[in-house]
Amino acid sequence: MFIQNDVIITVYVDNFLLVEKDKSAIQNVKQCLNDTFKMSDLSSVFYYLDMKVKQNCAEHTICLTQTAYINKVLQTFQQSQAVSVDTFMNSDAVLMKESITQADITVISQYQKAVRSLMYIMLQTCSDITFTVSTVSQFTQNLNTSHYNTVK
Repeated sequence: MFIQNDVIITVYVDNFLLVEKDKSAIQNVKQCLNDTFKMSDLSSVFYYLDMKVKQNCAEHTICLTQTAYINKVLQTFQQSQAVSVDTFMNSDAVLMKESITQADITVISQYQKAVRSLMYIMLQTCSDITFTVSTVSQFTQNLNTSHYNTVK
């Protein structure tokens, strides 16, 4: 992220996002960037890094959601019919690290992908799952099927 004169520029690989309440300032930055780089202006942002962006100009607000990404993750792990809960993980739940892995390589791989997906969701828009993700991420190597069932 780069900030100059209240213009915020975020860069991810080949995606730029410019944020500023003054449109002329954004136009000036776009012109400077166009002088150096070949760029396409895709106008207002609607999706960025798997997040839906809703702008309400009248109220000067921006809302970020990951509903589409979360639904994709649920489908990937065959959890589309899962029932939503208010408490993500019982704080009294005890998960023990196994001395040797009792799960097969497929379960380990699926577990790691699930934890990675949850971590991305947590970091972007859902900080309320931090405790759960922090707990389950401790078992990415030595796990058994009960760990994977906890992630589900």
